[in-house]
Amino acid sequence: MISAQADDRINYSVSYIKVNRVTRYTWFIISKMRRIICGWNLSETQGAGPALALIHNCYSPPEAPKCSTGELITNGLPSYDSAVVAYNTAAIKKGGSDILTKRTVIGLKNLDPESEIYHEYKQFVERLNRTYKFHTRPRAG
Repeated sequence: MISAQADDRINYSVSYIKVNRVTRYTWFIISKMRRIICGWNLSETQGAGPALALIHNCYSPPEAPKCSTGELITNGLPSYDSAVVAYNTAAIKKGGSDILTKRTVIGLKNLDPESEIYHEYKQFVERLNRTYKFHTRPRAG
């Protein structure tokens, strides 16, 4: 598994797929600059628990992170917020500082300055989700 590096903007994505008529969620952390998947997780929910597990998978535990800063570009799913806050809180308790900064891109149109700056990252994630579903569906998950 490839880990995040300093100054790497990472996209955070959740895609659903049906496996034997049961919905499962595939979580991805993707580096647009290096064009790799830095972490992934499969879960039954879109809750904060699987989101936090994915951050730990990519960045390691907050007491020994693999990089000093990170930037996550996400959509508006609330579990991303909870996971980033939990990770940063644990890092501060261990004597560090905030490690992750979360950026939000909502919708197809750039209705706010943050969405305008980071919109290209959302397009990158949506393309990965389409490719993932295209290759996974014929194999029945």
